Amino acid sequence: MKDRVIVCCCHPWQEWIQLYDMFRPYMVLLKAISAEVCVSVDYVESKGRQLMKKLVLIAVFLLGFSMMALAADAPAIEVFGGYSFVRVDTTTAFTVPNNSFDLNMNGWRGSITFNGNKWAGFVADFNGVYGSVEDVSVRNYSIMFGPKITLHRGTFAPFFQALFGYSRTTADSEDVKENDFAMAFGGGLDVNLNNRLAVRPFQVEYYGVKAGLTGAFSANLRYSAGVVFKLGKR
Repeated sequence: MKDRVIVCCCHPWQEWIQLYDMFRPYMVLLKAISAEVCVSVDYVESKGRQLMKKLVLIAVFLLGFSMMALAADAPAIEVFGGYSFVRVDTTTAFTVPNNSFDLNMNGWRGSITFNGNKWAGFVADFNGVYGSVEDVSVRNYSIMFGPKITLHRGTFAPFFQALFGYSRTTADSEDVKENDFAMAFGGGLDVNLNNRLAVRPFQVEYYGVKAGLTGAFSANLRYSAGVVFKLGKR
């Protein structure tokens, strides 16, 4: 009798089952690790969002506090004193055609500002300038009052004001004396050195005087610079 050879053929899917059974414990372990990692990432992201919210709230609080502190630096009274320059509109003031001669006047200026709150105040302004035209001495004095708006923000304090009042012009020739209505519109900048002292590098204004000779307003340019003494707080 011939020997019979029995060949056992295994199906491919049985091999895959064996492989699956072999690696199943490792797959379960990997699944557990990945789940733990996901939980950890979610936890970190949640904590990060909470921390970011807290940092934003702290930054907003500090910014608001600093703005309040800066706004609180407004003084109750400001006393200014310094130099004044006026470029006269001679065409309107003296009926001179096309500004055929120049009149530049130099002198002094002082003012007192009473601040009602941290940004609005009332100004009393005093000015005196001197010049000459063809060896004739000319003098101009003004007293004006009006509102002032100041932005008190740390080192720099820009301001704007509108003044109305009285101007007196005198000259040696023919005993000229004029009393006229005057107004000024403009602004400047104060640089605070400390809580009591500031420097005003510039203050530029339109300085209009209703000229008695012509009845029109002369469009003069006025520049000032000096120091500011600050008293009290608002």
